[in-house]
Amino acid sequence: MSPDDAPQGGKIQNGRKNTLNIRPYIVESLNYLRTLGLFRLSLDPFLIIDVDAHHGNGNAYTFLHDDQVTLLDVYNQDIYPLNPLNPLNPVSRERVNISVPLPSDTSGKDYLNQLELALSKLSPGPKIAFVVAGTDVLATDPLGGLRLTVEDVAAREQLIYQRLKELNISMVFLGGGGYGKESAQAIIESLKAFQGKK
Repeated sequence: MSPDDAPQGGKIQNGRKNTLNIRPYIVESLNYLRTLGLFRLSLDPFLIIDVDAHHGNGNAYTFLHDDQVTLLDVYNQDIYPLNPLNPLNPVSRERVNISVPLPSDTSGKDYLNQLELALSKLSPGPKIAFVVAGTDVLATDPLGGLRLTVEDVAAREQLIYQRLKELNISMVFLGGGGYGKESAQAIIESLKAFQGKK
């Protein structure tokens, strides 16, 4: 499916309606930028940085054959989607350009070190970056299986912001998974960390 063919409305995954996935919001954003003359689909390169706890299979499937899209994905390798019998799982993981699979219980320090290494592999060129900034990486999250603190999440967003700024890449931060009691606080602390940044 190309971005032009993607359904509108925000809720579809692998052809099945009513399953939440962030990818339609990225596609809708790109289509909107195209209508403003600020982006040319299939011509302008762009970047998706997925730091949600789950592997970004929806983005990988959506842009499976689009070489203008660079995918960087930091995820817990031990949680959904990991069904080895599903023939699409290896395909989506192979599509990711910069893959950082982490084991369950990865600490904030180790996560941030791995993220920084992955970000160092990015090059100038993409016109825009979409950052899927889920808070399901928090230790208090019931599903993510990682061990980040609220402060680690704010530091994560700062690492990404600084690297994209160094590369002169415009950026859009999007929410992702986040089901724990500290999710809202992590978002607030991340926003506070951005205050005064230009």
